[in-house]
Amino acid sequence: MAPIGSLNFSGLASGLDTKAIIEAILRAERKPVERLELRQSRLGARQSALEELRAKLLAFRDTLRDLSSQRTFAGRTTALSQEGFLTASARPGAEVGLFAIEVLQLAAAHKVKSDGFFADDQGLVSDGTITIQSGDNDPITIEVSAANGNNSLEAVRDAINGAQAGVQASILFDGAEYRLIVRAEETGLANALAIADTTNLDLDDPANEVAAAADALLRVEGVEITSASNKLTRAIDGVTLNLLATTNGSPLTLQVEADVEGVIEGVRKLVQAYNEVIEFLAEQFDPDDPGPLGSDATSRRIQLRLQSLVTAGLAGVPVGAIRSLSSVGVSFDGRTGKMSLDTGRLQELLEERFDDVSRLFVASATATDPKVSFASSTIQTQAGDYAVQITQAAERATVVGSAPIQPSGLEQDETLTIAANGSSATVALAAGMDIAAVVNAVNAALREQGVEAFASDDDGSLRISTTRYGANQDLAVFSDLADRADGKQSGFDTTPATDTGADVAGTIDGVAASGAGQFLAAGEGTPAQGLKLRVTATSQDVTDRGGDFGTISFSPGLMQALMAELETTTRFGDGTIDRAEDRIEADLERIADEIERFEARLVAREAQLVRMFAEAERAIQALQAQQSALAGFLASF
Repeated sequence: MAPIGSLNFSGLASGLDTKAIIEAILRAERKPVERLELRQSRLGARQSALEELRAKLLAFRDTLRDLSSQRTFAGRTTALSQEGFLTASARPGAEVGLFAIEVLQLAAAHKVKSDGFFADDQGLVSDGTITIQSGDNDPITIEVSAANGNNSLEAVRDAINGAQAGVQASILFDGAEYRLIVRAEETGLANALAIADTTNLDLDDPANEVAAAADALLRVEGVEITSASNKLTRAIDGVTLNLLATTNGSPLTLQVEADVEGVIEGVRKLVQAYNEVIEFLAEQFDPDDPGPLGSDATSRRIQLRLQSLVTAGLAGVPVGAIRSLSSVGVSFDGRTGKMSLDTGRLQELLEERFDDVSRLFVASATATDPKVSFASSTIQTQAGDYAVQITQAAERATVVGSAPIQPSGLEQDETLTIAANGSSATVALAAGMDIAAVVNAVNAALREQGVEAFASDDDGSLRISTTRYGANQDLAVFSDLADRADGKQSGFDTTPATDTGADVAGTIDGVAASGAGQFLAAGEGTPAQGLKLRVTATSQDVTDRGGDFGTISFSPGLMQALMAELETTTRFGDGTIDRAEDRIEADLERIADEIERFEARLVAREAQLVRMFAEAERAIQALQAQQSALAGFLASF
């Protein structure tokens, strides 16, 4: 309450405590303001509680997002029948199965040593030239001379290491002499050292070879595989193998399985996050001790909607099949509404019917045509059957030599240059190479030089294509020889042969879709919005089918409906909680205005009361003065 203004006085004339009287009157008249302030406080508490609810719902949404992602159900574990020979790790989506593996040989780096010297920092190396090259790296040339002051082991070592050309050098003391050790940085035959040495180091002496370059050799499921490195990422799709030792003729077994424990942990987190939301809301709606949201209709609707969604069955899945959370070991307390998880039941189902459980949580789709497969979807994608029409197949950028290479092979040496998407590689072809040798040489060069293209045998002609599909793929191939188109050359000319790829084109559910490489995405504003398909059809397939590639049946998975609801509820700007907070904010502004107006009226009322009592005091004083004067007058008689 505002204090009494500057006309602060006591009832000297009347004997009344006028200040206390005014304060009491103002206090009584301020009761409506106090009720408004209480309402203001409750609305603020409700606003804070809504933000707390949003935070819990966002945590629940993040848990759902992790569980509903392809990564969770595509997780893989690896187990080896014997340890110590290799390690294995699997990426999400790796091929599941049992693989027999024999490690026949490890990849090795080429290593040589010098002759011995009694000191490493003195000029004991004779004048001469050392040339070292590892594979396709730039050669290292060192002109050693006393005049240059670089004729010690330390100086030669530093020159080799300073070149940074795929070769490492170090100095070792064997107990009697110092020796220079030179090794290729990378393992494999392709990185072997070529050394010419006219000094007394004798690095090119065959007797000074410490370890020969070698490729790794292993046998997987009876198929021999070579690798320049002991780390293999392509031997088994999605699996990385790190070779440690040879198995000495005794194969081991690698088992790649779905990560059941990862899925169980994901469901356990879902249960925990959901229960935190339900516990919070239960506290708010406690009839004996309600929280700030106890009378909030928005929060009550959120509670009922969540409970309805988590107990619902998946549309399109028959009763008795895995169609709801209760089908996979999740139960609900009828009193509290909280979830509990029977992990044993869930594990049993995952081990026996992993794909069926996956379809409950993760969006999936089944196509009637094998050339069409499901790639991804969004929370906007609705369940349904969608017709797929393809008008153009995706294509790689591809060029083909002018004529089949004759069985006798190339007539002379030739160099090809292959450029794809901003990268290029040069390939040295030797006279006598047949089509198989040419294809192998081109592919090896493309891999080593990091160009995303590959070569193949097209009825004897050399075909070169980009690795990827799409209109953003471009390719150019040319030779250092003019093409005679007689089968005695590669079939490419000094003028580049060029091509550009093409994106797939077509419709989904009768609406034009957008293509990028082999991927076709449904148009916006349609029930199929967000649906992305992979189309592996060829141009001939499109012609043969007349563009009709059947239908794809999409199921969003139970988690998608929950995520869509949570997105609508928690979204900043126009979400359910934000709209409720906007209404609260409007009420708070209205109350603040009312309080401000009421306080202004109270200030005016205070001034009025002060004036009234002041006038009353003056009147009483005047009467008292008259009384005193009259008494004095009467006393004079």
